[in-house]
Amino acid sequence: MGSISRTEVYGFVHHPYELIKLLCENSNGSVEEFQQSAYIYKNEEAVNHMFRVGTGLDSQILGDFEIISQIKIAFYHSKQEGLVNTFLDRLVNAVIQASKKVKTETKISSGATSVSFASVQYIIRNVADTT
Repeated sequence: MGSISRTEVYGFVHHPYELIKLLCENSNGSVEEFQQSAYIYKNEEAVNHMFRVGTGLDSQILGDFEIISQIKIAFYHSKQEGLVNTFLDRLVNAVIQASKKVKTETKISSGATSVSFASVQYIIRNVADTT
């Protein structure tokens, strides 16, 4: 069973193809392979997606807040490289604030755990001990 991971790329371009082409030119992938396995969000849809991801609503486990720390790290590195404009700066900070609010004002994360921890718990509960 292979591990499933996702990579998200956010940016400002006239057309998403510009980012896709840049990514494929700097990896071993092709545009065709990218299109077979990717979701592309634009404009308001992309902003909504970032909020869903950053607040733990679009996770393998509802309320998993690992992703917001990944967003913070990527944002920090992007800022260090001068790749963040004013809009993206405000957007990411708004997502971080929303994530904090969701954590403190809701019970969404009360049962949340990491995917790996949940997997181990599932195995313990559902797989017979053969020893």
